[in-house]
Amino acid sequence: QAPSYSAPAPAPRLDPFTQAQQQLRPMRGHNSFSRFVIAWGGWNRLWIMLGTMALSIVVYYYYFYPSWLFAFGFTVLLLIHELGHAFTIRLKKMRATFPIFIPGMGAFVTLPNQPISLRDDAEISLAGPFWGGIASALCLVPAILFFPGNIDLSNIFLKLAFYGLFLNLLNLIPVLPLDGGHIGKALSPWLSVAGLVMLGALYFYTQNFFFLLIGIFGLSYVTQGFNSPANRVVMRRADRNIVAVMYFGLAALLAVGFWATNSNEALNFFLHLRGY
Repeated sequence: QAPSYSAPAPAPRLDPFTQAQQQLRPMRGHNSFSRFVIAWGGWNRLWIMLGTMALSIVVYYYYFYPSWLFAFGFTVLLLIHELGHAFTIRLKKMRATFPIFIPGMGAFVTLPNQPISLRDDAEISLAGPFWGGIASALCLVPAILFFPGNIDLSNIFLKLAFYGLFLNLLNLIPVLPLDGGHIGKALSPWLSVAGLVMLGALYFYTQNFFFLLIGIFGLSYVTQGFNSPANRVVMRRADRNIVAVMYFGLAALLAVGFWATNSNEALNFFLHLRGY
């Protein structure tokens, strides 16, 4: 009887992180930048990030505000926001990759494909608006310094501060897939209902389809939030209190910053400090 042979088992598919680790092993002697790139998802992921960043700059120039400095600056603010998430993931000893941009819509980082606690999820979500908000608020410094010598340059940095703070504040609305949705999930499913009301009010006030789209997309998450068994898992009261203080405190600071960029009284106060 002829011997029978079984077909070899197919090679397991590797996720990008495992592939990056395998690429990293033979590169022990390479420079630290190469090792950094490989550890963050590899060269392909880096080129995708840079390519989508370039496309985003073009989109923001033609469809948001016709200034290359504004388009570049706004894209950098988005990058800082996403790196806030990514570095926090790294600080928690989990894997993170370079962000990918969606021109005209924002950017995202890949969350680790592993179990994550509600508090870690909330803190990772808070990190983006926190660092993005700081970067946006710092745009007020050149906006004031360039006034009144260079009004055009001052206005560009003022717009960067305005839109950056608004974007990070918007991200705290407690509806998935926004950052606030992850935080609200950790605190109470009822926050997502309040988030839908906020999005509805923004849509009727601005007639911007973007808010309606987020609301429709987030509606399914809201209903799942009340029905999912996973939602019965709750944080310890101490952790929940800490997350709530960080969440509402950050939202209040971003709201004040956003008001300051759109208030003549606040801007006049800053200019008064310079002697104008």
